[in-house]
Amino acid sequence: MATEGGGNGHDMADMMKLYTEGMQAQFGAMMGKFRASMEQSVGMSRMMNDMMEHLLLQSLDVKCVVTGDGAAATTLHLDVRNTGVIPIPVVCCTVSIRRRFPASPADDTLLVVKTTPADLDVGSHTSTVLPLDLPSLDQYNGQVVVSCVSPGSGQRLQKSNDFSVYLLQQLAIRPLLQPVDVEASSVTSVAPLDLHGLRQALQIRPTDGIVLASHGHYTVQSPAATSPSFVLAVSQIDATTCHVHVTSITAAESQPWTAHDIVFEVEALARVT
Repeated sequence: MATEGGGNGHDMADMMKLYTEGMQAQFGAMMGKFRASMEQSVGMSRMMNDMMEHLLLQSLDVKCVVTGDGAAATTLHLDVRNTGVIPIPVVCCTVSIRRRFPASPADDTLLVVKTTPADLDVGSHTSTVLPLDLPSLDQYNGQVVVSCVSPGSGQRLQKSNDFSVYLLQQLAIRPLLQPVDVEASSVTSVAPLDLHGLRQALQIRPTDGIVLASHGHYTVQSPAATSPSFVLAVSQIDATTCHVHVTSITAAESQPWTAHDIVFEVEALARVT
């Protein structure tokens, strides 16, 4: 009887062991499924948050327009609009400017301006006018970094927009109703432009007519100079297209800029949308 009782005890212990191992296996499998489900859920949440942040940045429409005519300070007009379907919190802009061809590493970043953070409701926009305190007449490259706070993660998100500041936006461009006589060999020509692009490049108002070479020309002059540096003559090709001929009338040793620089700028500004 003692042997039989001992056998029953071993059987019970074996059954309990098997039961425990089975429960542990089931619990382990259940925890594995739970972890997999949680990881999938976290992955889905992260993916949804990444998509939302991408759409949030896409809905920030940034426009940069540089104006200046030599008489007043060159100015950056900055407009940021929320084109999305949810409000965007704590929108802020940082503007930095550097010379296009820096003379030294110390010239790398010359100007940094930050705007006041503000929330942008759906369809609303914020506009800022920033006078650019440029150290000297030069060609500059600028960048606007627009940042906001992600509603999902609370992290700061950002996107950047580049712009340029041209010589023609710092010089005075004036029409002169007097034909100009220059040597053909000294003339540098701009590729054919549409008249709208010409108005944009030379900042000609819609109410003003375009002075053609048969009636006059345009002078380009630094506010500090006593005489023009360049002469621009416009010849019309057809009803919508024209040529611009650029002539430097200042000795090359007295200024670093050439007619080719002005041609480059006229063509670049005519393409700005």
